[in-house]
Amino acid sequence: MHVLVLGGTIDGREVTRALTEAGHDVVTSLAGRTTAARRRAADTVIGGFGGPEGLARWLSAERIDAVVDATHPFASQMSHHAAAASSATGVPLLRLDRPGWVSHPRAGTWTWADDHAAAAAAAADLAGPGGRVLLTVGRQPLGHYRGLAHVLARVAEMPRDARGDPPPQPPGWTIVEDRGPYELAAERGLLTREGIAVMVTKDSGAAATAAKLDAAAERGVPVVVVRRPPGPGGVPRVPTVAGVVAWIEALGSSPVDTEWGTTPGLPDEAFEHDGLITKRHQRAGALAFLRPLPRQLLWDVGTGSGAIAVEWARAAEGARAIGVERNPERAARARRNIERLAPGRVDVIEGDALAAIAGLPAPDAVFLGGGVSAPVLEACWHVLRPGGRIVAHGVTIETEGVLAAMFRAHGGQLARLGVEIAEPIGRFHGWTPLRAVTQWSCVRHIPLDESARPA
Repeated sequence: MHVLVLGGTIDGREVTRALTEAGHDVVTSLAGRTTAARRRAADTVIGGFGGPEGLARWLSAERIDAVVDATHPFASQMSHHAAAASSATGVPLLRLDRPGWVSHPRAGTWTWADDHAAAAAAAADLAGPGGRVLLTVGRQPLGHYRGLAHVLARVAEMPRDARGDPPPQPPGWTIVEDRGPYELAAERGLLTREGIAVMVTKDSGAAATAAKLDAAAERGVPVVVVRRPPGPGGVPRVPTVAGVVAWIEALGSSPVDTEWGTTPGLPDEAFEHDGLITKRHQRAGALAFLRPLPRQLLWDVGTGSGAIAVEWARAAEGARAIGVERNPERAARARRNIERLAPGRVDVIEGDALAAIAGLPAPDAVFLGGGVSAPVLEACWHVLRPGGRIVAHGVTIETEGVLAAMFRAHGGQLARLGVEIAEPIGRFHGWTPLRAVTQWSCVRHIPLDESARPA
């Protein structure tokens, strides 16, 4: 597969090496933040793409099959640009999300800050008058800490002005250029030699820079940690390089399953569920109107067991799905079904539907199968891509009224699906009806004079 790795990190180098060794054609991108960035054993792009629109054009022009976001956890702008470009082009995107330090044994003893301004205020309080602060937050956020009087800042590359000269350092500041990995003994020596009273760092989670945390604990130096910024929603994540390789391999392989095949309508027994599952016959009918297509994205709102999302992902090469589920037990159950039947192709988001879908990549198709409400249905309809398909099922009179209103407003087809199964009655057989389902299905056609297109 032709893969773009958004790098500039140790993780990016490891992903590039692993994917190249696995036989994939890899292009790696460096943001150009540091002139001494280490080159990869692959084609390399230096600098930006020109925002999400430029990245989308580049992905299409270079015929990229998949994107791996292995940028720094605090490079949130690039991650959001990648998500927008993936949504615009349909190119699958995966985030390598290295584990942070929130699970570190000493995390409860640290002061956590939501941003650099809050971290600077906390450091000032902890250091007190005359206390020296060690900043290991990189060079770009240093402006947030200008109010601190006594600072040692360690950066991978010295800040420079437009002429390439280091700018004047504030009084009481020393900026040193150094690049990890760092040894514990050296970190101990730094804290002692420089008389550090407080250390400020980011929740980067990298093993190469973790020694400073152990050194701070040994020397009794308080630690302030800046929390990671939220990433874009709806992007599948893995914590390891091996997980990236497995995802790429699954993406590039044929979805054919020798046991079940790819035709929609898997037996209900194929899924772990609690009884709340779109039944086999009705599921096959829904997928007929959803029409899974290669590299397209489905939202499965109220995913339950994940059956619709799984079947969508299995039915077409590169098809992806995002399941939304507010019940944690069902979300966990859906993830287990996905791992068995469509690994790497479906992501599950927990939470209220309206909140969860905000900011997700625009879908090519939407299925709503449980607890359908007018606000959720309208929200899904209005972000559906041109030519996108929507299918909603309801079993209650109240939901049927919502679907009828959508039918009147937008057209499409309103149908009732009744299924009866032959089951034993003593020595004979009789018909046992399943609960009837009201189905609204529609294609979102955009008038020729409508210029707006979902992002």
